Amino acid sequence: MAHLPYPSGPRPTRQKRRSARSRLTLGGGVVAAAVTIGVMAGSGGADTAEADSTTRSADDVTIKDSGLAVENTSGKRTYLVSYKITNTGDRAADYVAQLRFLDKNGDLLGSTDVDAARLPSGDSTADTVTADLDHGSVGDITAVEVGTVDRAETD
Repeated sequence: MAHLPYPSGPRPTRQKRRSARSRLTLGGGVVAAAVTIGVMAGSGGADTAEADSTTRSADDVTIKDSGLAVENTSGKRTYLVSYKITNTGDRAADYVAQLRFLDKNGDLLGSTDVDAARLPSGDSTADTVTADLDHGSVGDITAVEVGTVDRAETD
């Protein structure tokens, strides 16, 4: 596995990776996450076949590597996350996943959404994104976890 260019190596997360179904925290409290079940396709009504094909599949998204990086020219510190989305379903699917950045107390600092469009069954896509924080600084990040994952089968 290739590592990102960190000055002192990748920063390990402080907890084992868990399914988003097992833990969603915000300020230490449990938060109920609403997942959109129906998809409106401009047809004027709910399409039952599409509504049944949207599922939450956190096991399809994994964090491969994460940590602080320093830009060579500006010296700006950023937090990078390398992730992978794998379609384990029987049909092609669109994915939207949330990567959550936590501090040492488990409080949410921010989140970044990642996606994959029309990912064929059995295929994977991988990329690296920069943390988008609402609170604190990149130096405060001690863990990254997969939050909500929406998967919608496509034709």
